[in-house]
Amino acid sequence: MMENTTNFCDLHTHSTASDGKDMPDVLIDRAVSVGLGAIALCDHNTLRGVPDFLKAAEGKPITAVAGIEISANYCAAEPSSRREHELHILALFVPAEAYGVLTDMTDRANEWKRESNRALVSALRREGFSIDYEALVAKYEEEGGSAFNRSHVAQELIDLGYYPKDTEIKPIIKTLLSEERGLYVPPQRLDALRVIEVIRECRALPVVAHPFLNMTRDELRVFLPEAKAHGLMGIEAYYTTYDRETTECAEAFAAEFGLLTSGGSDYHGSAKPHTALGTGYGDLRIPMAVFETLKATAEAL
Repeated sequence: MMENTTNFCDLHTHSTASDGKDMPDVLIDRAVSVGLGAIALCDHNTLRGVPDFLKAAEGKPITAVAGIEISANYCAAEPSSRREHELHILALFVPAEAYGVLTDMTDRANEWKRESNRALVSALRREGFSIDYEALVAKYEEEGGSAFNRSHVAQELIDLGYYPKDTEIKPIIKTLLSEERGLYVPPQRLDALRVIEVIRECRALPVVAHPFLNMTRDELRVFLPEAKAHGLMGIEAYYTTYDRETTECAEAFAAEFGLLTSGGSDYHGSAKPHTALGTGYGDLRIPMAVFETLKATAEAL
């Protein structure tokens, strides 16, 4: 019997609008089937799936939250900490009237990503891989959609027979498609602090996603107060890969810097087969109280 998780939420998931494997409406049905009380769709650099996602939730026993995950770069102002970091900033409870503003901003990021994608495919072809850029665009992008990413490239290499069908995507990204390997050159990215500002201007709620995947604790101590000064409101304290110590550290950081806590599984469907909707690796449980606090804060913006 499927565990009922009605008292829990998942505020970080992905659909086919970016690199997830579930259609937005299917994502809602899956969330209902496991008994989640609330779910946020946060596709990478696109809101394209949000209208169908919200519509699919109408009349169902679940609250759907409009969101987006925006890739950005951060470089600390402090000279001793001036290493550049890729960060992901979530915008939660995005109002419909703000879709255009955030889409205009992420369109720039997606075009930079397409430039990076073209270079990666060209580099792979030089290495002897018969992979085609236009085929990838046709397969993974739709008009107005976000640019495909390395997960899609890895999947294409599997589909083309360069890896066994049951190969997981992550090891390919960490080897052949890694920055260290030299074939992949990261794209130019938006400035994280400006992204936070724009999200706040849109009356949405900015949250830094999975911060411990991108920064050390010392680096976060530099970033969080600066980001809060620019409008950051939350930190993802509950996440699939976090152990108890990391979660407690995130909660302590939130308390220290006056930030809200959020969390999610980062569910991608079969693209990340070991990550379950709502429960991550199996023991993730984000109380609905977390959602209710974030919701009340967003309504007051």
